[in-house]
Parts: sequence; C-alpha cells; structure tokens
Amino acid sequence: MGSQLVVAVVGSWSVWPASVAIPVTVLAAATMVTERRRWMWLLSVKRRAD
Repeated sequence: MGSQLVVAVVGSWSVWPASVAIPVTVLAAATMVTERRRWMWLLSVKRRAD
C-alpha cells in the first residue's frame, strides 16, 4: 500500500538535507492517515462482492 511513500521518505532522508526531508516525512504521514479509510475500502471483501 504505502511502499511509494516509504521510498519517498527514505529517499528524501538519504539525498536531501533535513530541512527538505522533514516536510516530506510529514506529508507522507498525513497521506497515510487520510488515505487509510480508502485503502480499507479497497481491500474489503464486501466491495469485491458487489
């Protein structure tokens, strides 16, 4: 699910200074929180039955 977000965070910390990596990390965390409901819906068995 969040493999692209993990790669973005790891890559930002390995390439950019902390002043850029911190906002990337915060944005990735916010995305994980706000998209959780959608991911659960996409993975639900009930949706597949419809």
